[in-house]
Amino acid sequence: MRIALILVILSVAGATGWLLFSTDSPSDGEDERALSIQNEALALNGVRLFEKKYNSVVMELIASKGLISLDETRTDLEKFTLVSHTEKIGVITLTAEKGTMINATYDVTAEGNVLARDDKGRALLTDSLDWINSDRHIKTQDRVRIFGDRFVISGVGMVADTEAEKVEILSNVKAVFRDANE
Repeated sequence: MRIALILVILSVAGATGWLLFSTDSPSDGEDERALSIQNEALALNGVRLFEKKYNSVVMELIASKGLISLDETRTDLEKFTLVSHTEKIGVITLTAEKGTMINATYDVTAEGNVLARDDKGRALLTDSLDWINSDRHIKTQDRVRIFGDRFVISGVGMVADTEAEKVEILSNVKAVFRDANE
């Protein structure tokens, strides 16, 4: 009787351990797990990260998938949205197809159909950009288009200080302004 009980306990423990710690790669389309370990990264599906300061959310990051490097220095993101909350200028929302976040600083490099919007309805379109989280700066070397209620500005390269609401287009600047009556 004791031997049978010990065999049952060992079988249950072995099956539980195999289920919890199995790292085999599933076939295409079969991975529905929220967490898996891959060769060089920890994969998370449905990522939602918050940065709080004085018990208020100052940054949110939502991604369909995140791959955290095993040294935990960076997270590669797929189809993500970053929302920055500031008292001075309100909310800035950044979306992109893919990107990389430096985990220690929350700085983000975004690539592919990058769109940044603010509370005032202004929008920025570009192919890639760098978000410097500590001072809320945006930088890119790519072509940019900025849309506002009464203007469209385009050019190549940009440096923006979102807190001071200052934007510098680096070259090939073109601007179109509409009259308030239009």
